Amino acid sequence: MVVERGTQIPDNADLDDYYTVGKFYSNSNETTATLLNVPDGVTVSFSLYVLAESSAQRKQILISNLYEAYIYMRQRSQAGTWGPWELLTPKTAHPDITDVFTPANDITIANSYVTVRDKLVVVDCTFSQTSTTKTNRFVFKEGYMPEAALTNISPIFTYSNNVVSDVVLFINAHMLTIFGATPVSGQSYYFRLIYVRK
Repeated sequence: MVVERGTQIPDNADLDDYYTVGKFYSNSNETTATLLNVPDGVTVSFSLYVLAESSAQRKQILISNLYEAYIYMRQRSQAGTWGPWELLTPKTAHPDITDVFTPANDITIANSYVTVRDKLVVVDCTFSQTSTTKTNRFVFKEGYMPEAALTNISPIFTYSNNVVSDVVLFINAHMLTIFGATPVSGQSYYFRLIYVRK
């Protein structure tokens, strides 16, 4: 399975310089060892997501691997100063994905991992479906609906399988919908979703 991970972080880079909204990644443990301002104790490859809080404020979310990942977060002030990294796991709750979504009837969840800290929600999910004609739909449950202003989360979303190359994501206050090529029955699909809930 090939997962789109965004822009590769080069050796000797400084994470303080990553304030452009988007997704980035360290490709190896060796690269991570050369980087500046990574969280203490992070020595492995990771994904880095940068979210906009306002025109100048930013939030960085660093995830060390796919399932049961260590997740760190820090914020950049209006003045451009980064705060300290905060470990969101394991001291946060891990609800089941069915607490967050109601999947369509033909979707089977294979693996999932959900991290919630205050209003921040991180979801990793691998699923399959029996239908070969329907798009993939996940309806948000009460208490986990995203902020109404959230309309474009493509910089913090990855979706992949062995056949789909052109995927469109639509999210509103009630539903996550994934559009792509005709689904393959039994094929595994993966997505990572990071968002702020109401």
